[in-house]
Amino acid sequence: DLASIACAGVIAWWLRFGNVEVSLIYQRHIALAVFLALPVLSLSRMYRSWRGQGLFAELPAVAGAFGLIFGATILYAVAMKIPVNLSRLWWGMWFLGTIAGGAMSRVLVRRVASLVREAGLDLRTAVMVGSGIDAQRIVEALDRQRGAGIQVLGWFDAQGQGNALPHTPRLGDLDQLAAYVETHHVNQVWVTLPM
Repeated sequence: DLASIACAGVIAWWLRFGNVEVSLIYQRHIALAVFLALPVLSLSRMYRSWRGQGLFAELPAVAGAFGLIFGATILYAVAMKIPVNLSRLWWGMWFLGTIAGGAMSRVLVRRVASLVREAGLDLRTAVMVGSGIDAQRIVEALDRQRGAGIQVLGWFDAQGQGNALPHTPRLGDLDQLAAYVETHHVNQVWVTLPM
């Protein structure tokens, strides 16, 4: 994200002024934004796990953090009486370019993560409680979406349902769930009982 800020500033300069020799005052504003980005990005929600959520759930956090960085850059420049008579077109292209760079990097990271999970790496394990039609739908959806990175190990019988989930092993009864989760280091327990 820091690279997105810096690169977008240089690219905006090139688009606006036709060369890559960024003037010193513009370099200072780019450096200031990168410096101010360090605390903003470290405190933002951008770097939490977004597994299982779509890209459009993540983009508002990205845009908000970058907006805060650019707002802080302008406020700091005004407060310190640093000349801010820079091209507004450059500012706009820089800001939009930074958001586009952040979005593109997330698309790339998500694609690589999906490929890694499809290869069987970086998997999380889950067990189901219950084996009804809802459990069947979940297992089928996860089989279709290997990139989600969730491997269903099996299911636990909560209501004496017997072997109701084809191709998914029955791991025991509900009273055996806690011991299984602890010994096999299961990441998620999904309850799929009818309401």
